[in-house]
Amino acid sequence: MPTDTTRPPSSESRSETSQRLPRLVVEGGTEAAPQPAAALGIVERIIDFSARKRFFVFLIAIALTVWGLWCAQRSPLDALPDLSDTQVIVATEWMGRSPTLIENQVTYPIVTTFLGAPNVKTV
Repeated sequence: MPTDTTRPPSSESRSETSQRLPRLVVEGGTEAAPQPAAALGIVERIIDFSARKRFFVFLIAIALTVWGLWCAQRSPLDALPDLSDTQVIVATEWMGRSPTLIENQVTYPIVTTFLGAPNVKTV
């Protein structure tokens, strides 16, 4: 079963450590050939870049944090949202008729029609 480990840079020359190619040690202690950067996957390249450019990653993290705080302060939030139903008040007069008849035949159809109308403030 092969194991993936990297050798410590202490035994390598300065020119070899500048390339930072990973070395694989397989069973029996033999070394596999170094992998070029193009052979590494995108995740491995991102991890390698992040490990080498720690200050740059730190700056990006700080910038994203500041940007997130700035956006959170400027986002319009309603602390107590209005969850009540839309209310429509219709005053109807029909001389000689009972209030129940006016409610059923005039007011209720008008109210239900206006409840579905968008952006209506007053009638």
